[in-house]
Amino acid sequence: MLSENKLASLLSILSKITRINDLRSIASITEQILFSGSNLLISLVVVIAAGVAEFGIYSFIFSMTILSYGLNTSLIHRQMVLHSSSESETDQNQNFLNSIILNFCLFLLICLITVGSYWVYRQISITTQSYWILISATLLYIYVYNLYDICKLFLYVKDKQIYSLSCSIAWISSTLALIALVLLFSKPNYVVLLTFLSMTAGFVVALSFNSYCRNLLAKTKWKGVAEVKYLAMRYWEQGKFAGLGATATWVKTQGLNPTVILLAGPLISGYLNLARLFVMPITTINQGLINSSTPSLRRSVKTEGFNGLVQKINIFSRIIFSFTLLYMLLILFLHLSGLLERVIVDYAQLTNFLIFWFIFVCIALVRFWLSQFFIVTLDLKYVLYINLLASGIVITGALLSYFAFKSHLPILLSMILSEVFCTTMMYLQRQKRINA
Repeated sequence: MLSENKLASLLSILSKITRINDLRSIASITEQILFSGSNLLISLVVVIAAGVAEFGIYSFIFSMTILSYGLNTSLIHRQMVLHSSSESETDQNQNFLNSIILNFCLFLLICLITVGSYWVYRQISITTQSYWILISATLLYIYVYNLYDICKLFLYVKDKQIYSLSCSIAWISSTLALIALVLLFSKPNYVVLLTFLSMTAGFVVALSFNSYCRNLLAKTKWKGVAEVKYLAMRYWEQGKFAGLGATATWVKTQGLNPTVILLAGPLISGYLNLARLFVMPITTINQGLINSSTPSLRRSVKTEGFNGLVQKINIFSRIIFSFTLLYMLLILFLHLSGLLERVIVDYAQLTNFLIFWFIFVCIALVRFWLSQFFIVTLDLKYVLYINLLASGIVITGALLSYFAFKSHLPILLSMILSEVFCTTMMYLQRQKRINA
């Protein structure tokens, strides 16, 4: 594993190039870029080794893992960050230990929900492997990934983003090595299963390199079930709204996967999600900025007030929008030059979906950073309220797609409309709070 000093030297070079002076932010952004690139490569391996239809099934299952991750993050991980950022070191360490226990309890609940979901989607023929073997591998991935993520966010609380980056490099290198073996030697019907197992093994490697968190947990004395229950109640006060909000957000952003795969089949779902890979670098880097900035934004609420908070949010949002503009110009050049058509099989089938995803993600970025104002001020009720209304728009689109039009177009349109609605309402409410 690369040492923190060596990584800091490399990051200082990036800092001069990007003119971002905070090495911790550079480390977080770099971490997300590497994750984005790795996930993109993994998805391409599934497409190449198993075909677009199997990739559609992989994307459907992966969207379920995103729902699980959203629940873990909103109910536990982000609550740990928000509650621990301004607490003493002893309380931070105790919260970390108890949060890991809560994370395992939530995982057991997710297992029960996943088993029950079989009866909802039993009509889908998963040809990659028997259902229970694949779903067991997926559940293992969910648990290990969420354990890795909570450790990563705790490192952010401790302002150790550079150390977190070094652990992530361990995941990336080990996972890509295993994925290369899948590409070279796996039969198509084993690709999805082996992909999830490879990513899980990579996270185990990353956790094994994270000696900081392991040593801290070994020194932290567990105070019993009562402390875990007390922390759960503290998290639940705002986490219940964040959890419902995360579910509503999943409906808005991922709810099309179940609809499309049921309505149009795995092949169209594969094309839709293959086009989505093009915007993955934007969304992943954006999430990195959000994760890295949340502790400092939370502290700025007390020290600088609403106006200072908005100014800081605007600084981070300008970074992601600048990157988005450059990235879109690059994709446009590759499209006009014909390089994408020569490299990607069936590229013509992706173009309409590609336009949809770029429109969607540009609006979603505005919504993401507007929502940060309410999240760091702990006004999660309003975020939940808006997300529930917006998810209602998407659900309406899904129902129209399935029952009225027998087409996936209404749900795509409803997703864009839901983001426009969220953006407008959050902007108006933020201005109202500032001017009050």
